[in-house]
Amino acid sequence: MARTARRRSGGRWVWAVPRLLLTIPVTTLTVALLLLTGVLTGTLFTAVEPDDPAISELQFGLPAFREGRIWTLFTGAVTFSQPVFYLFVGALLAVGLGVYERRVGSLRAAVALVVTHTLGIVIPALLLWPFVGSDWSWAAQLGGELDAGLSAGGFGVAAAATALVAPPWRGWLRVLGSAVLVVLVIRSGLLWDLEHLAGWATGLAIGPRLGRQVRLEGGHGSCCPGSPGR
Repeated sequence: MARTARRRSGGRWVWAVPRLLLTIPVTTLTVALLLLTGVLTGTLFTAVEPDDPAISELQFGLPAFREGRIWTLFTGAVTFSQPVFYLFVGALLAVGLGVYERRVGSLRAAVALVVTHTLGIVIPALLLWPFVGSDWSWAAQLGGELDAGLSAGGFGVAAAATALVAPPWRGWLRVLGSAVLVVLVIRSGLLWDLEHLAGWATGLAIGPRLGRQVRLEGGHGSCCPGSPGR
């Protein structure tokens, strides 16, 4: 009897995973594309130099956009030069985006990811463009760099998800996240920190509209106790 029960329990677990993946198709597809790109480029298993032509041609940034390679917004989103980045970003997306998708639905989750990723990359590029070749060394240097990954979209989805949290936690999370990202831009001055801040700000802007229907249907409109908010 015990052995039969264990078999039934194991069988339920086996079927539970595919059912779970079917409930979060956007998350599943995103992580699958990430891993597939890593396999096709070989960087899922072996690290390469960031300036390797096979990788840099797929990365996004102001230099790529000035050359007309707008499509790098999407190829660069799933391209890394180090295997650890695939595992780290893939795990964060599987958990963070997956939870958000289950709360707001696949369409809203896809909108949040695509919009925050796109604006998280484009806004810094537009801000840096006037300073290319200028005497402002920091902006001029960042304006000549390339980047890759979905981290800006990940921060954007996290920011959008704060709209589902009740006050006062919502406000605290937004202030804390904003403060940390601003400090990182000031202290490190790296391109991806600027992109993370832009993605986060975009998520804060669109999150309330994407999560509005969920809040209305949920009564309190939050994953935490408290009064409904905007």
